Formats: sequence, C-alpha cells, structure tokens
Amino acid sequence: MNMCHVAGPNEYLAITGLGIKDMKLCKKAYVLPLFQKCTHIYISPVICAFRVEAKSVEIYHLL
Repeated sequence: MNMCHVAGPNEYLAITGLGIKDMKLCKKAYVLPLFQKCTHIYISPVICAFRVEAKSVEIYHLL
C-alpha cells in the first residue's frame, strides 16, 4: 500500500475516508493506508453517435 498516489495524464484520483467529507478529486495525493481509500478514474474521451429526427416549424400549428 503506497501513501503517495499520482494519476496519469488521462485519469484522476478519487479519495474518500477519514478527514474528507464527501469525495476529493485530484491528480496527486498522500493517502492514509488504513483510513482512506483511493480509486483511479479514467477520463479518456469517448465518441458517441446520435441520430436526430426533427420536424420543421411549418408542420406545427401555432395558436
């Protein structure tokens, strides 16, 4: 168990436990081995494809 954690270029560290209220996101941190938990979160980009079907305003009757 390492005390010093360093995140890579495409990741962040999520730290929880003693002394941290909710969750702490950072690139490098000192973690207490018995009282805190450190998880690596990868943030590499993802490509998503969407198919959009839209109708023109002329079809809708406005009052």
